[in-house]
Amino acid sequence: MSSSTLPPELRARIEEHVESLGFECVDMLFALEGGRRILRIVLDSSGGVVLDECARVSRELGPILDECTDLPAGYYLEVSSPGINRPLTKPAHFERFKGERVKVRLREASEWGRTITGVLGELVDDEITIETPSGPRTVALSQIARARLQRDLDALLKSKRRS
Repeated sequence: MSSSTLPPELRARIEEHVESLGFECVDMLFALEGGRRILRIVLDSSGGVVLDECARVSRELGPILDECTDLPAGYYLEVSSPGINRPLTKPAHFERFKGERVKVRLREASEWGRTITGVLGELVDDEITIETPSGPRTVALSQIARARLQRDLDALLKSKRRS
């Protein structure tokens, strides 16, 4: 779902290395922020990701990225966890987070607008259903520019305190 200027071979090599270290590569893209190019790699694992693990993956990826001539000079590598409102970038993510609240930005405006927010439903034949206050919306994965969970931090903290 996320657009990226990384060559497919490099993406595959990075994903393979990240997975060999025991993590899922959730997202990978170049961003331009404050005039700086940032190669952002988002990791996850079944037990979550802590800062030390991000630093270790960053160190491990350094030599691989240094060998690559396809990357522009002067970029910064940022390795992070997906956070509470994690991106949904793969079909498996849409299946895994069924029933959660999501915000989906479409590549092009539809009859419902460019952004759809609601509860994630079924993934069938590369189309997701989102239950909105105005009724269900069906969206092809290919139409999605960005998708993120929309979790309520206050509600999560309250439920943690109760348990």
